[in-house]
Amino acid sequence: MNIKKELFKGSLIVSIITLIGHVLSTGLKVYVSRKFGLQIFGVFSLIHVLSRFLVSIIQLGYNHSMVYFVSKYKVQNEWGKISNVFNKGLYGIILAWITLALILFAFKTYFTNYFFQDYENNVIPHLIFLISVLAIINYTSAVLKGLKKIKEQTIISTSFYPAVMIFSLFLVTNQSESESLEDFLFLGISINLIALSIMFLIIKFKLKKKNVFKNKNYSINISEYSVPIWLSSLLVNGIGKADRIMLGLLMTVDEVGIYNAGLTLSIIFAFPLRSLKPILDPLIVGRYINNDFKSLNILFNTMIRWTSLFVVPMFGFLVCFGVNIIQLFGRDFVSGYTVMLVLSISQMISTVFGVATSILNMGDRPKLNLKIMVFGAIITILLNMLLIPKWGGLGAAIGTSIALAFIKLIQIKAVTTHFKITPNYSSLLKLIIIFALIVVVFLKLIFLATVSWLYLAFGYMFFSCAIIYLILKKSERSAIRSLLKNKY
Repeated sequence: MNIKKELFKGSLIVSIITLIGHVLSTGLKVYVSRKFGLQIFGVFSLIHVLSRFLVSIIQLGYNHSMVYFVSKYKVQNEWGKISNVFNKGLYGIILAWITLALILFAFKTYFTNYFFQDYENNVIPHLIFLISVLAIINYTSAVLKGLKKIKEQTIISTSFYPAVMIFSLFLVTNQSESESLEDFLFLGISINLIALSIMFLIIKFKLKKKNVFKNKNYSINISEYSVPIWLSSLLVNGIGKADRIMLGLLMTVDEVGIYNAGLTLSIIFAFPLRSLKPILDPLIVGRYINNDFKSLNILFNTMIRWTSLFVVPMFGFLVCFGVNIIQLFGRDFVSGYTVMLVLSISQMISTVFGVATSILNMGDRPKLNLKIMVFGAIITILLNMLLIPKWGGLGAAIGTSIALAFIKLIQIKAVTTHFKITPNYSSLLKLIIIFALIVVVFLKLIFLATVSWLYLAFGYMFFSCAIIYLILKKSERSAIRSLLKNKY
């Protein structure tokens, strides 16, 4: 099958589920910010940032290597090997989680005072069990992705957690006399942990019924592959979260809250990459194993084209209407508008060129990607240390964006060298020019204030959709119509 068709096949339902996940995640943050205020939202944000960083430590790279090994052995019909790598990864993560939990409990006073000096309550138990929830989500998601259970994987990785947390927050705020962050986190994390553990056991049982798990001993050293990816992903998480972690260290939780509001809206740019990644990674593995570099070249340029069709119009939308949208979090968050725009640029770069990271990791070049990420991590930390004390959240956004741009440039250079890929940026440049003109027109209309910004926002979205449809190739339009017809 043509690789474009393979990438496109199944992407509609995945995109819908991912979009729902984004809406739920954003809705949860808005709900928390409006219910508890700026400071508590800052604490909530910092807990999640730290937990997501720490979960990347205990995963030891096994969640990423599961995609590679499960995809590889599924193609080769080696189900016994899938059983072997699954169990090795699972036991390694459990042991790492127990170790981390003991360390956090041993140093809980120091840790709490360092990050949550303005907050009196103990957050360590919530942090530890939230890490376990995220670890289950990531590991289950990776196995399902490798098995190409894309819809199930997308639901678990994007929508399940925020949906449960919103439900828990509703119960706490409407059924309880005391409305505290601790009650909300306890209920939400508990329901997530129980439900996800049950789902995990069901998945394992179903795989066992299909004779996936066989009692055979295989000498597969997954650590040799996992460790470079683990260190690389650790650096990716460190780079992605260094801004908020360092804000928590150098500034206040209020600053973290404002910054996270801007980041939440900018993360929408990751939508197309997250929608296609569950399909993208197994495709890369399959083509790389068969030495099909021509297909990898097509895949690289197709991803740049398709992701740019979303992120460029969306950036223009936030430039025009972002100052109104960020007030969904509350009037205290208006200062996050500039932060949001700077972070949006970095998210655009990360999404459009994110395929380079996948090709390096899934194309058996994790060690090379690790070296790139080490360089990026150093730049990120230095820039944040330099800029945060001067400009707070804006300094963090600028430092992170500059570092990310350097990382992507080096990754693209590595991909073009090792995989014989020739980048084509013509569609991206064309979109930037077109939407720069559209943004100028709409900013003028906003300045004149002839109608409500909501009417102008709907007008912008209408024109954007029309322009994107006209830009699509004839084959792409036909594929969309055919897919919609088959789905509905």
